[in-house]
Order: sequence, then C-alpha cells, then structure tokens
Amino acid sequence: MKNLFIKEMNLGRGEAKVVVLAYDTGIPVLIDDLKARKLAEELGLRISGTIELLMKAQKMNIIKSAFEKVLELKKKGFYI
Repeated sequence: MKNLFIKEMNLGRGEAKVVVLAYDTGIPVLIDDLKARKLAEELGLRISGTIELLMKAQKMNIIKSAFEKVLELKKKGFYI
C-alpha cells in the first residue's frame, strides 16, 4: 500500500509510511503535508498537525507560547 501512495498520490516516503502505520494500527497521525492529510482524512484516520500539538502543549503548560514556537519553526524553514 505504501508504494501505491508514493506512486499514485505522489507522497514522500515518510508521509506514506506514517499514513500506512496509522491505518494499520488505528493510532492518530501527526502530519502537516496537505496531500498526506487529505489521504488520511479519506481513510478516516484521526489527524493532528504540529500547530495543534503546540496549542495542546501550551494548554497543558508544557510550553509557554505556541505562537512563539511556531515563529521559531518558521525561522528554521518550517512551512505552514
């Protein structure tokens, strides 16, 4: 199935592996790639992204500011 996602959906290896693992195990998927997110949604997977994770961490007082962390990620080349 992974090779199908790579070839037909034009996903990267990492994204394809994450989607297949989540599909096979039923665990939620943490992914930001838009094509991979759309595929995961079509497969009925539970999806979270980096920003959602940071917001949860802020609510749990694990980090001070999700916004500041997003700015740090953007400076390092993270694309939203």
